[in-house]
Amino acid sequence: MKQIILNVHTTSLFDYDAEFNTYYDAIKEHSKKYRNYTLTNIEKTAFLPHMNIFIYKTYERYYNGILAQTYIDAFNSINFPFDFGLAPNSALTKEDFWFGYQYAKKFFKINHQFIFDENLEFDGFKLGEWYLKVDQQVFFSNIAFYLLDAISFDGKNQKLVDSQWKNMYALACEYRQTYGHLIIPNDYKVNGAELGVWLAYQRTRYKMNKLSQMAISLLETIDIQWTNPKNHKEIVCFGIVKKYYTDKGSIQKPYSDFEIAKSINYLASQKKSQKITPSIDTELSAMASDWFVDAAKYFEYAKDREKDPNFFSNGYAFMLGKYNIYGFPNLVDTFCKDWAKKICAYHQVNILTEEEYKQLALIDFDFDFDELLWRSGIYFLEDAIAKGKNIIHLFSKCSAYKGFALGMWLNTQAKYFNDSVLSNDKIDELKALGVDLEKLLNTKDIHFHVKRVLKYLNSENLSSENFSIEESIDIVRYAKVNGYLHRTTIKELDARNFEW
Repeated sequence: MKQIILNVHTTSLFDYDAEFNTYYDAIKEHSKKYRNYTLTNIEKTAFLPHMNIFIYKTYERYYNGILAQTYIDAFNSINFPFDFGLAPNSALTKEDFWFGYQYAKKFFKINHQFIFDENLEFDGFKLGEWYLKVDQQVFFSNIAFYLLDAISFDGKNQKLVDSQWKNMYALACEYRQTYGHLIIPNDYKVNGAELGVWLAYQRTRYKMNKLSQMAISLLETIDIQWTNPKNHKEIVCFGIVKKYYTDKGSIQKPYSDFEIAKSINYLASQKKSQKITPSIDTELSAMASDWFVDAAKYFEYAKDREKDPNFFSNGYAFMLGKYNIYGFPNLVDTFCKDWAKKICAYHQVNILTEEEYKQLALIDFDFDFDELLWRSGIYFLEDAIAKGKNIIHLFSKCSAYKGFALGMWLNTQAKYFNDSVLSNDKIDELKALGVDLEKLLNTKDIHFHVKRVLKYLNSENLSSENFSIEESIDIVRYAKVNGYLHRTTIKELDARNFEW
């Protein structure tokens, strides 16, 4: 590492060690919030008057080899860019950047201006060649611009800043042409170039009266808004939808692209809450009159695909295994139920692909989720009866059978029956298996009354309900006479000398 012997900083009274914790904490908080190092944002976050001095002193000590290791470790823990954000394959090393910067800073201090001259030599150093090297670099952090600003690289007369500025301006023009606006999130990048950060930086410089008139004029020709409007998120989402419409010629469903689904879902939520900008709503309606219908379902589908690109194939493979075992897509567990429910919902809004439909046909998949669940319930009910299981016991305790929530399923059918929404065909199918839903409904509270009677027989205190122990005893006796009690329950009551 080259040893820097130049000391061009004029603020020698700044006590680095005494001020370290204050300024470091501010930078650390900044790194959490912005996840990059735009020193303009650090200043905005910290409100510390000498942040630029602290940053400069940090680099000065680091490249002179006198920055304490504890400080280096602290900076490294928050990924502080000691490399100035130079691209990994840069021909200019971080040491060369800093070495040349000292001469450039001293030159500026003496001459009070920056003169771009390829043949310029200063104090025996080929400063012009350094300018050329820096001019060719791509910086992945704005920290280099911050340091260059300290010697008045403001984009007016210097080829260096003009070149970098024009590159970013070209990206801004492209974004404006594509999306119709310059309301860009701070974390937006184009091939590593921090366009969102750069635009935020231009707005900050404008507010500080540090942006050149030429830069202001150029940015205003592409309709920059110096302050983001309140509906900036709506504008960003609409820009994404408009680009999709331009590329595809339509926003007709189905669509599964995550960004378009996310954007339309947000705009649909704005429309539902009557907060959408009328002009945006009008333009969207011109693209598709029903653009907002089922937006949430499309977004859920796109989110599943974004979260797990193999969402369909993984679920299908699992369901195929069930088909091979049971002869139909059995919803034996929660995963199968959740996957099948989503597939049925996606079918309703016509999102599934032709290939997916072909695969589902191979396993006899029914797009009526309730019918799928009915087939699964009947399968396990038949098996439980064949194995001699007490259906009333399963029902009253909502018990599972072979992993399937058979007791809960029976309770659901009993509720449908009680609400008169269960079809006669299904009622008859259950009766053919010996399941009387009316009888099951009568047993719904029996388990509770058995527990009360057992507590009474054990001389335990009973909670105060709206009925007496005598009523509970009568209900238990009635349950035994009608065959509603499980044999183990009868044995338990017999063991306590219950009088039937």
